[in-house]
Amino acid sequence: MPGFLHFDVRLALTADMLNGAMADLLGDLSSVRKAFDAVGLTDVSFSAGQKEVRGVKGAAVQFYVADRPVLLECFDQQKTADKINPHPHELIHAFLFGEEVGLEKLSQFFVHQKLKPGVSAIAIKILEQLLTPAFPQHTIKGHEALWLVCQLLMLVVQTDALDPKFISASRLFIGHPKAKGSTHALENPTWLNQVSMMLPITELAEDAKVDVLAIAFIKTLAGQIGARGESCIMKVGIGHGSTGFIEALWCEASLPDSIKECGPSNKIKVSALHEITGLTKATCDMAHLSSSLSVHGARNVSWQLVYGEKNQAYMQVRFVCSDEDKKEAILAFLVKGEAIEVVQKTIEQHQLNRRLVSVPLGYGNKTFSVRFHEYIYYDKTVRVEPLAEDLDAYVQKTDYSADVARSDLLMAWKKWRGRVALDASAKESSANN
Repeated sequence: MPGFLHFDVRLALTADMLNGAMADLLGDLSSVRKAFDAVGLTDVSFSAGQKEVRGVKGAAVQFYVADRPVLLECFDQQKTADKINPHPHELIHAFLFGEEVGLEKLSQFFVHQKLKPGVSAIAIKILEQLLTPAFPQHTIKGHEALWLVCQLLMLVVQTDALDPKFISASRLFIGHPKAKGSTHALENPTWLNQVSMMLPITELAEDAKVDVLAIAFIKTLAGQIGARGESCIMKVGIGHGSTGFIEALWCEASLPDSIKECGPSNKIKVSALHEITGLTKATCDMAHLSSSLSVHGARNVSWQLVYGEKNQAYMQVRFVCSDEDKKEAILAFLVKGEAIEVVQKTIEQHQLNRRLVSVPLGYGNKTFSVRFHEYIYYDKTVRVEPLAEDLDAYVQKTDYSADVARSDLLMAWKKWRGRVALDASAKESSANN
């Protein structure tokens, strides 16, 4: 279902909790595994198992190298080194042997790897938030660098897989530096202050678990920080960490009538109209009367010949009008049409909701877009039609017949909507089973 993503980070804000909360929402982490394999981190495994802490059930994410957890603390690297291949990835080598890694090098790592362009761009943008003027040559330890890369890669891949319309977050809270006993670089109070510049943050006297990567993620992607806007919560994901947890809320926004989305709160398009019927003389000029009534707001004017008492002929006229035009339209009918036996009743007029979407086609410099009208009934798209002018332009561009071009464009729309359609069909099949 389309929706927006809201992070409730009032209790804590760490990257592993964010990942756990999104993993609890997403469920399928195959895209994360593919991303790790694509960048060469095949020696890194991860788990996102369910965990219950203080009566609250959620997901906890943990990364491993040779069955040893990737933590912000150091451990016996030599024992782990004996269990992996002799030529490990450079990040894993730094992790094993305690080497220092520069943040600039981490940015290059995301630039040169085989990642989706959107995933790579978001990761680099988040890393740019970590490059602060207070640390001109900022380096971190190997185990911290591997933890950061693993968490960041999982964060951006899960965000891409969820594909939210909008991301927001609650107000951020940071523990007072005196209350923080951590010596990890990613929780350095000076670095936290640098990364959190221009963000609305409340400092607490007690400890609140926060790291710079999580702040940079929220700062880069959250379009609004504060109270969650008017919306309907459709699903909640909970991510546990060492202390506290984060909730990821998948929400359906309360949209204006001009914006149509498929969702459980989507309503059919209904308008209340008034149906007016009455009799007028059979000799009346109906074309002229219809034109006159239209000036006063009458719509769908129709008439037919009927017979009344003593086999006298009449024209029965029917039209509909809005509540604003009802009084004036009935008055015009009575006066100009000399109508008798005028009856009014309220009716509902139903229509399919319609929205306009733009589907990208082509590659590179030859990219263009085609617009489609999607017709929606409750939470389903029941009909799709390319805009006539875009269809004509595509026919001229490809020299296809109109039918072939329309079929080609509908296939492009189906491919563009493919992931949503697959998710919906999977849910329907599981419900049927």
